[in-house]
Amino acid sequence: MRSPTCLLLTFIALVALANAQQTGACRAGIRVRRPFSSLSRQERQAFAQAIMTMKRNGSMDRLTRRHRDGMQYHMTTQFLPMHRAMLVDFEQELVRANPAVTALPYWDELADSRAPLSSSIFTADGLGLMRSGPLSAPDAAASKSRDGGRFNWIPGSASMAAALRGFETFGEMSGVIEIVPHNSYHGLIGGHMGNPSISPADPVFWLHHAYIDLLWATWQGLSARNFVNLETDPSELRVVASAGTVLYESRYTNRDMLYYQQRLCYRYDAVNGNAPRAQRASRLLQELSGPVTTTNSTQPAPGTGEDGASDEKTSVIQGVEAMPEDLIAELMPMVPKDVAVEKVRKAEAKMNAIAKGLLEKVQERLGAAGGNVTVTPEVTEKIAELIPSVQELVSRARKFVEAEVKDDGSDSKIPEVVEQAKKSEEGAKEKGSEQVKTSGAAVVAGSTATACMLLAVVAAMAL
Repeated sequence: MRSPTCLLLTFIALVALANAQQTGACRAGIRVRRPFSSLSRQERQAFAQAIMTMKRNGSMDRLTRRHRDGMQYHMTTQFLPMHRAMLVDFEQELVRANPAVTALPYWDELADSRAPLSSSIFTADGLGLMRSGPLSAPDAAASKSRDGGRFNWIPGSASMAAALRGFETFGEMSGVIEIVPHNSYHGLIGGHMGNPSISPADPVFWLHHAYIDLLWATWQGLSARNFVNLETDPSELRVVASAGTVLYESRYTNRDMLYYQQRLCYRYDAVNGNAPRAQRASRLLQELSGPVTTTNSTQPAPGTGEDGASDEKTSVIQGVEAMPEDLIAELMPMVPKDVAVEKVRKAEAKMNAIAKGLLEKVQERLGAAGGNVTVTPEVTEKIAELIPSVQELVSRARKFVEAEVKDDGSDSKIPEVVEQAKKSEEGAKEKGSEQVKTSGAAVVAGSTATACMLLAVVAAMAL
């Protein structure tokens, strides 16, 4: 039976926890951005209804105009912070338009990279059927022919994951992912998405940019250094942490953009990362290789001879193909064509070098020769250990941010964050006297008070 002292301490603990949950920038909780493919039919309908409301009330037009005002920041190191702020702006309008929407979903593009046309986004239950644009052509990664009307500008998930693990600075990471896969998908979809001045008018723009933002957030979550890294090359535009975020200078700083979960109140979920590891490994190798020979330890794979040899040559791990120069110019009108082409070719070369390195790792681990890879159940675990997918990195990043990232509230323009930082500073000044009071109370109460405090903590944690 609890004593009156125990009950009082438990009550105090619960009140303190409730107050803590209601302070700071995220009083309404953390929004969880999930893949569009994981949404229920009702959730997709709610999203579509919210979009229609935003079109009617002018929110989509306002955001399209704002994006047009930021055209000069494309192909600069301001690109990611600017779009992160815009995504938060859009998400807030989305939830206001339809409270049944809990967060902005994202297009898990790399999961669809081998067959973008079959994405659940472009269905009657999604955002509608594709009737025009490059997506009406078959994807080269899923085709045996390389004739006209095909494209292969998108890296596989394993290549993108390897790139994220290899980027040393914010500037390097931003410069590559703005081109591959960001520009790649704008070019593939075409229509409004192929015109930077009006692309936000297409709802797919926001799902697409949520995924680009996910890549940045994932890179941040790979290490404590990455999380606050805004380092750029001397030749690039500096991203000062305390400076206002472009287009949102009065609302946010660039440091606010770094603390996306603590200050902007959202995080990403990787539903596909919950698949069995062997299944992910098999899918991962297919993302790297295209069609591959598959077999098991006792029976030949379909389409193979009695010795298990494939009837046709096994594909090698592919990189990305060169995007046409005219399309590059259309997607990057803010810079001279020759400069734009040079930037794209450098990013493509980097991704191809990464793909080549992955192939060499797989060959070394599996003993494959000449680029041929045969998948067996026995090797899938080796592949999973060697080459994680982006979805796995998303899960790792989430755990890191929740366990390791602490926000002191510095350099913020968000009123709630500033208020919380001020309270924390005042609390630190009183900490000494509070410790004395706590110590004295513990001496008086003895072991009974200690037990009650433990009880209060357990009760609070159970909330």
